[in-house]
Amino acid sequence: MTKDDRNQIYRECFEALGIKQFELARLMALGEVSKSTRNKVSEKLKGTDRGVTKETALAIQLLVFIQQSGIDIKEFEFDENGRLNIDNILRKDSMADIQLHMTFDQAKAVSLGLEIFTRLGLGQLEYLEEHIESGVIPRANQEHIEDDGIQTLLEAIRNLLGYAPGASHGMNSHVVDVNVKRAFEIKRVLDRAMKVQTGESSGKVVNDPLPVRFTIDELPTATATNSKV
Repeated sequence: MTKDDRNQIYRECFEALGIKQFELARLMALGEVSKSTRNKVSEKLKGTDRGVTKETALAIQLLVFIQQSGIDIKEFEFDENGRLNIDNILRKDSMADIQLHMTFDQAKAVSLGLEIFTRLGLGQLEYLEEHIESGVIPRANQEHIEDDGIQTLLEAIRNLLGYAPGASHGMNSHVVDVNVKRAFEIKRVLDRAMKVQTGESSGKVVNDPLPVRFTIDELPTATATNSKV
């Protein structure tokens, strides 16, 4: 690993975090912000600093991991001795609890919406064409059904975003927004509940952990009532 490698890690992670230099300086300095700490961040991003240490490269990658796991790092608070107040973070994360009851048809609509959002969040823009053809995304002129270059346009957008043909992000990528990962997990739980409802799967309460998790959120639950099993 070279100095350039560590500098590249630092710059890429800063972009992935989507925060201001001031906020990164506060986090890296354990809550203390000064002109000196801000300058260090700026110099590292410009490459004019003596270099990013292995410890700093690890720390900023962990910040990306934490944020992509669903915790807002901008809410991190430190005491006067530089210790992170973990309790406050966990307390804020566990305050909200929302329950939603819906019909089977409503659940299918929600699942479809989560599917579209998830695929777009992974860069799978070509998925839109399927829903244009199905009518989920309507045309202004319903009689206009000939090939109007939609596929070509979507491929052009993908090219502008830097995607190679047929390529997209994986769900575990650090550049995938945490809300996309949440949508994926919610959809998996909701879909499992609908399978219970139709008799495709056994078990009334569907709250088993997913085989693979992409967030550290509490796993949502979905209950199938009046199931056919």
